[in-house]
Amino acid sequence: MFKINHKVLNVVLLILLAVIVVRNNYLSKLGLILFQDSTHNYKSNREYKQQLDLYEVYSKNQCNYVMLGNSITQNVNWNELLNRTDIINRGIGMDVTAGFKERLNHVTNLNPRYCFIMGGINDILFDIKVDEILTNYKDILLALKAENIIPIILSTLFVSDSYENANSINKKVGSLNLRLIELSKSLNVKYLDLNNILSANKNLKDSYTTDGIHLNGKGYLEWKKILAMEMKNHQLSD
Repeated sequence: MFKINHKVLNVVLLILLAVIVVRNNYLSKLGLILFQDSTHNYKSNREYKQQLDLYEVYSKNQCNYVMLGNSITQNVNWNELLNRTDIINRGIGMDVTAGFKERLNHVTNLNPRYCFIMGGINDILFDIKVDEILTNYKDILLALKAENIIPIILSTLFVSDSYENANSINKKVGSLNLRLIELSKSLNVKYLDLNNILSANKNLKDSYTTDGIHLNGKGYLEWKKILAMEMKNHQLSD
């Protein structure tokens, strides 16, 4: 009679479970579910609290650029990517635009010349209305301009077509970006469209993403090209 080796069976099952979790992006989805009850209460985001605590102990050196955003912004070292020393990263994982607004003092106290802003995807995933996202953006842009900081809006990235509910999400992303373009014109703020390069048919290209929503190295290289060209126009030395 064939005997089952339970240790081997357990290992196989664990491997299968790991494959299923990775392929279906369940870890990210679990994070969203855990945070869902606190959609507007961004301060309950553990990552938010941790990063703000770190901001308080970082030196407040002046910089030329601040990158303001969520995990898509947070995940890369911008100075290394762009071979500069004058960029400070203010991305926080799972943050929403209301969170950006609340922590804007951690941008203004750095006295940057420019602030690149990318947000909105988490708001959409947490069912925050586009109107509310736009209001937050407007408040952020006006606050930065009042401090003589030049804001630059970066388009909210689409998710890939393999991401769950991609169709519905990307319709909202498309609507948000159209509204952001209108807002940028009304406030005389520059808008840079990353989706022209990173997306096709209103879907993030699979070749540029790790999980359907976050960028991989190739994706950041394309983003780098757009930023490098923009920064060249500013003629600021680092």
